[in-house]
Formats: sequence, C-alpha cells, structure tokens
Amino acid sequence: MQRSRVLAPLAVSALALTAAVGAAPPAEAQAQTPEVIFTGDFESGSVESWVSRGGVTLAASDAQASSGDYSLRTTGRTSGWNGPAHNMLDIVEPLGVYEFALDVRLLEGAADAPIQLTMQTTSENTGETTYSRIAGADTVTDDAWTTVTGRYTPPEPASQMQFYVESTDATVSYYIDAVAITMIQAPPDVELPAEEAAAIDFGTDHQRIDGFGFSQTFGRAEVMRGSEGLTPEHQREVLDLLLDTETGAGLSILRLGVFGIPPEDPGGPDADPDYTWDGEDAGQVWLAREAQDYGVERFYADAWSAPGYMKTNGAEADGGELCGTPGTDCGGEDWRQAYADYLVQYAQFYADEGIDITDLGFTNEPDFTATYDSMRFTDAQITDFVKIMGPTIEESGLDMNLVCCDSAGWNRQTQYTEAIEADPEADRWIDIHSGHSYVTSARSPLPTEDTTWMSEYALSSNAWNEAWDSGGSNSGLALANDIHDTLTRAEVNAYITWFGASLGTTAAPIRLDGADYHVSKRLWATAAYSRFIRPDAYRTEALTDAQLVKVSAYRNADGSRVVNLVNNRDTAVSMDLALTGAQAGESITTYRTDEAHALEAIGQAELTGPRATVDLAPRSVTTLVIEADGDPGPDSCRARIDVVGDWGSGWYGKATVTAGDEPLDGWDLTWDWPGTQRVLGLWNAAWSQTGTTVTASDAGWNGRIEANTSRDAFGFIVTGPAAPLEFAC
Repeated sequence: MQRSRVLAPLAVSALALTAAVGAAPPAEAQAQTPEVIFTGDFESGSVESWVSRGGVTLAASDAQASSGDYSLRTTGRTSGWNGPAHNMLDIVEPLGVYEFALDVRLLEGAADAPIQLTMQTTSENTGETTYSRIAGADTVTDDAWTTVTGRYTPPEPASQMQFYVESTDATVSYYIDAVAITMIQAPPDVELPAEEAAAIDFGTDHQRIDGFGFSQTFGRAEVMRGSEGLTPEHQREVLDLLLDTETGAGLSILRLGVFGIPPEDPGGPDADPDYTWDGEDAGQVWLAREAQDYGVERFYADAWSAPGYMKTNGAEADGGELCGTPGTDCGGEDWRQAYADYLVQYAQFYADEGIDITDLGFTNEPDFTATYDSMRFTDAQITDFVKIMGPTIEESGLDMNLVCCDSAGWNRQTQYTEAIEADPEADRWIDIHSGHSYVTSARSPLPTEDTTWMSEYALSSNAWNEAWDSGGSNSGLALANDIHDTLTRAEVNAYITWFGASLGTTAAPIRLDGADYHVSKRLWATAAYSRFIRPDAYRTEALTDAQLVKVSAYRNADGSRVVNLVNNRDTAVSMDLALTGAQAGESITTYRTDEAHALEAIGQAELTGPRATVDLAPRSVTTLVIEADGDPGPDSCRARIDVVGDWGSGWYGKATVTAGDEPLDGWDLTWDWPGTQRVLGLWNAAWSQTGTTVTASDAGWNGRIEANTSRDAFGFIVTGPAAPLEFAC
C-alpha cells in the first residue's frame, strides 16, 4: 500500500554492507482460487476466536448444529448491532473478492427475525469507520437452519476490520455454524520497485520496550510440566524455545492467572478469610521459577474474576459484577476491600516462594461475559475500584505496578483509559494501561502518557498450523505483521501473547501432544523481535516509502541495535538502509525467517559506514543485529549527542556524558560523523576534527561525573544534516 509520508534524506558518503544477503528466487505462484481461507465449526467445544460485540454472551452449544455436534449460541442481545464478531485483519486483503457463508438458526421459541452479516472497517489512511452489509436473510426461524451468503471486497487497507452477525430485532438470540470464507479472486498483483530505501535513526526515542511475554494459566503450566506425559527432556526443550535468549524466543514477561487461593465465604466482607495455598498454583510457581533461571524478572499476575461469593451472580463464571461497586445491589454487602486484600495476598504467597510479582491486575476482559471465569466492570466501576486497589498495594509494602484493564478489544480499552485519566484520584494509582487485540486490534496509542501493554492476543485458529505463510490468519507471517503494527502504531511498551504452549488446534507457537511437542513458525515470528529487543530497549525512528515492506528499529540498553524488515511481497526486494547511529567497523549479523528458515543467521559482516544494503526474500522477516561495542566494564561511560536546533544547512547540538558503575575524573570522546558534518565551534571542551572524526576532552572543571549519573558536557555548532549519536566513551 502506498504510504503518504516522505522518506527522510539518506546519509551520504557511506558504503554498502560488505556481505549483503543474496536475493532468494521468486516465490512460487499463490494458490489458485477459489480457496477457503477461514472456517468456524466450533467442534472444539469453545467459542474459538469469536468475541462478544456489545456485551452479548457467547457459548459453544450442542443443542443445535448444522454439521458436527456444536454451534455458537448468542444470547443477551440488547441492541441491533450486538452479536458474535471476528477480527478480519490478516484474513482478507484489499481488493480481493471473498465469499462469506454461514448457517444461522434462532433459539427455540423465538419469533421469526432477520439476520445480517456486516463488516466494520476503519480506513488506515483516513481513520474513517464504515459499515458494509455483506448479506442478509429476511426471515430466519427456530425450526430450521438458513444459509446466508454474500460477497465482499475490502476497498483499501484497514487498521480495524471486524465481521459480525447482527439483527434488527434487538433481543433475538440465535445459533451460527459452518462459517466459511472463500477467496474467489486474489488481490491484484502490483508492479513494485525491485530496490527500495529506508532511513533508520538509532539516536531517536519512541517508546521504551518492557518486553515480550506469554501465559500458561488455565492449567497449561501443568501440561508443560508433564501432567499429560511431556517428557523431562522435552520439557526442557520447550522451556528453551520460549525463554532462552540465545536459541529460543527469549520471552521476558510471564503472565500468571490468579486462580489459586479462593477461600470459602468467611461469612461477610469484614470476616477474616481462610486463604488456601498449595505452593503449586496449577504449575505456575514451577514455571515462574524456571523463568527466573532464564533471567525473567517481570511477573504479571492478573485475575479473571473475584471469588463467586463476592459477586452479584454468586459464581466465578458468567460475568457478574463485584459487590460494592457503583450500580450493584448485594443486600448491602461491599466486597471491594476484601477483593483487593485477596489479590495482594496472592502476590504475598508468591513473594514467600521467592518470586516477586511486579505487576498486578484485578480484571481480565471486563467488557466480555464468558462461560468460564469472568467479571464485568463499567467505566465507573473501574475508576471506583482502582481507588481501593491502589492504596491496598501501597499499604502492603510490595513493590508492584497496578495494571488495568485488559479489555477484550483495544478500542474499548481506550474508553477505560479515558475514564481513568479523567479521574485524578484513579489516575494516580494506575501504572500500566493494558488491552487485548481481539474485538479490535491495537493500532493506535491509548490516550495516556503512562506505560501501555498489549497484554493478550492469539491469532484466530481453527486448525493447528505450523506454516510460515499459509495464506491464513494464523501463519507466522501474519503474526510478524501484527507484532510490527502493534509496536509501531499502538506504540505499546510490551507485547504479550496468550499461551506460549497449548493443546489441540491452538494458535500458540508450540503445541503439546502427550510426550511430544510441535513448533510452529509463529514462534520464530515472535523470536525475531523478542530475542533481540530486550527489556529497557527503545524503539527508534525508521522511515520508508517502500510498499508492502514494514521496517522498525530498536536500540538496546547495552548499545546493540536491531532492525526488523517484514517483506509482504511475493518477490524479493533490495533495501538500502541509511543507519544514523551506526559506524564503520561495527559487526552486523543478518537473520532470516521464512518458510525455509527459522530465525537463521545467514550472514555476518563489518559495516564500512552508516549504510547497509540487504536483500529481503519474498514473504519473509529479515532481522539485522548490530552488536554493542563489547562489555565496557565498570569504568565505562557513554556519551549522547542530541540535536537542540536545526536550520537545515546546520544545527546546534549538545553532548551528554553518563558515568558507569564508577565515577569519572575526566572523559575523552571520539566519534565519527555519518556524512559531511563539520564542527564550526565547540565550547566547554578541548576538541579537534580530522575528516569525519571528532575528539573532545573535558575542560577540567566539568570532568567529574559521579557513578551512574549524567551531566551536560559541552555544546557545539555543526554544518550539514543533523546527526544525533550515542556511543561509548
């Protein structure tokens, strides 16, 4: 798709990467149409990847089925637009022709009603949201299945795309089954340049990266530990694949489900509870200890529901609300403080096991009623409870961030975040705003300056798929695109997938099968980011006008730098990269992930200047890693050059020097400009420039810098394009 932004000028007087990767042969022709690209039969006995639109209740039902044993039942509708919905991003593509078909039947006793299939899209270019009717049936009954079919062509790239089943009868309930989307005509081929360019500036800062993570709640940790036969040898291999920073994905956040300590009803909110703790927590304690051994320091505990006796519906499942929050009527009982105490006690049990919960959440998908553990919160109820949960954490003495709200869709999380931000007392307590990417994907920043996490997402999965590029929504390439878009467009600080390893038709990267396991290319799509982009990295500027090639860049705290390039073309492309903040002599390693490669190192070279040329294989991810300058040791320091003012032909900058683990009693800096820059004047340091190389030394009075602190060292005026830099002293 054509991007509207202008490519930044590339640096000049630089040489290409000396060992550019050879171009791969063109990809084989795409599968002939028509091709079924998505199905939903609910034979897993679950709602699969369908989500609630408008708060309806979804459940797999064996009461009716047009084929097999199960269908999807929708109840609890209160408006015409309510119904089951599915995210269509990465399933259908602009200008392709698709046929949608499904069977529908009303619940027993319902009067005849119409049913419509609708697509909601938000334009990537304009941000405008439109609603398109795909098909409809004027009369659907409760005594027979009706097949509804229609064709749809996405008109342009979209940032949000949701397919849903609705009815103008606001309260009618219905079953759907045998959902199928068939590609009738593939998107048209587009003539694209064989050579493209991108500009990377490692000296700029976008968002900090807290890490990449996964969960093994709902008993999946026990399965990984061997409850269904996984051998000890294979347990270690699965752990390596998920957590090892040298050979695996190097995931750095473990999300834990709070289920393990529900006491019996003590007799009222003010009675002393008798918590239970088995030291196992369904295998999550074992997994957390294993993760610690791999270097994981971030543990996010999140609750799906309060204990049932604290809720309006008296059960952990099927929604319900927390008694005592605004709008609830529980006979005068207020369980808010008891629930906050319950969550803190869970964290304390982990602390007693030697595992520090760093982040604590009190709700999961508060906008969604599930047949499993779930609990609803309105905006007012969220802000109300935050004012109890925050002080309870503070009084506990445990060092934890308060996380909210893990909404099922990113757009709904935007509303929760707006409500919190609008309430100064609630805003005071929230450290991390978190949302999921199911109902709507994370494609724009949340309205806050606080940390934001995309805290759960799994691609839709109707069958186990190990392929890199299957053309479906659960391929490795589809996941790579989602990670890129979430990081660059929603500007999140963390990306957390759902399960790391699971069962059956899972979209997790690893499937556990008794004593054995299988690995999908989704693991390596994640690892292309998570292994190399480490906690406390920063995303930096990366601009390109290349069509169907996505580029992002990152700078790690240790000085290493990462560029990820997602080539969505069916052909190879040569990319010329201008690398501001990279210098001649630095080592760069190229990794490839595609159908034939699993994050495989395919080339290593030494940069001859701040420019590199890399050949991207068709339908692939290419990862470039520029190594840090080695371990600088305890006497090290780092320097940073920032642009203060830029008037085109020249600029005004300043240098900041940061001491390492020991204080500095003087500093000497040397750096190379990436182009034709030349210092006209420099103050507060002795300096010289030869060619592109500049040296600067302290003036005596400004040479002392205490350990792990920074000071503004000197300022200067330079001709040529602005060039922020960061380098070792």
